[in-house]
Amino acid sequence: MNATLIRKKFAEAGLACRVMSEPIRKTDPDIFQLDIFRQLKGAKRIEVFRIWPGADDNEVHILSVDKQIQQLVLLVKEPLKHIDQHTIIDKRSGVALSSLQVGEEVDKAKKTLARQHKIKLEDLAVTTQKRRVGGRKMHYLLGVDERQLFIAQTRQGVSSVKQAHESLKGNAVTLAEGRVPGKTMRQGEWFFLNLTVAQQAGLTRLLKGSPHIKKKNVPINNSGNPHVASELVRLTLDDQTKLGYTLPHGFPVQSDTVFVRGRVTHRDHAPLKLKQWRRVIRNNEGATARGAARGVYWID
Repeated sequence: MNATLIRKKFAEAGLACRVMSEPIRKTDPDIFQLDIFRQLKGAKRIEVFRIWPGADDNEVHILSVDKQIQQLVLLVKEPLKHIDQHTIIDKRSGVALSSLQVGEEVDKAKKTLARQHKIKLEDLAVTTQKRRVGGRKMHYLLGVDERQLFIAQTRQGVSSVKQAHESLKGNAVTLAEGRVPGKTMRQGEWFFLNLTVAQQAGLTRLLKGSPHIKKKNVPINNSGNPHVASELVRLTLDDQTKLGYTLPHGFPVQSDTVFVRGRVTHRDHAPLKLKQWRRVIRNNEGATARGAARGVYWID
């Protein structure tokens, strides 16, 4: 990886980047790692992308830079590797107490767990299994989103920031937009879509007959840092059938359909104000857990 070129491309996008001289996490040094470092200096908040390139045969390239919106597309190619994953288990109950990243000290972790759970060291066992890492191309959209830096892994290959946005939008949003005029709104990983006339009428009828399904000031999802809506309706499968949210064979579109109205807030994003009911769909980014397994430690 050409560290100078990487820093130059980040700078072109108006983004700060540190190419690290050692791994960000205590893990196999051959694995590519990427995260966002945050620090408060007085009243000032500092954010910077950090990259550890990993093995010499790992490839890291910047495919596209959009200076206007301060975003870029990062491509990572890692040869397929098999690494050890350690799990510490309580032999008495068979419960897994900890799954260690590669390179972490097993003995030290065992002592910590024994102290925390007040059990003997001999009651702890360690199992090891091989984990596949790399072996394919990974594309990430990085940059500024409203107030802060973000990392989002796309589910498919992209070569431009525009393509990355379309990939993250996903088919569900694209198809819904084709049915209803008007601008789709977004906050973080969530898209808020207009309803068709029939959907709006159906939701109105449903609320009139079952007003208890409308909740106030509740989170859209169950994450540790959720987006909160002042008014929210979460439909059951039966409710979806009543509103016509079914495919040609009669099954519902999805198991959990959410509508929101009013203010949608999140500590990292500007508040969103929705005058009418809108359907909520999450973006199409790669799952955080899969990203973390490949050395990406922060995705929004």
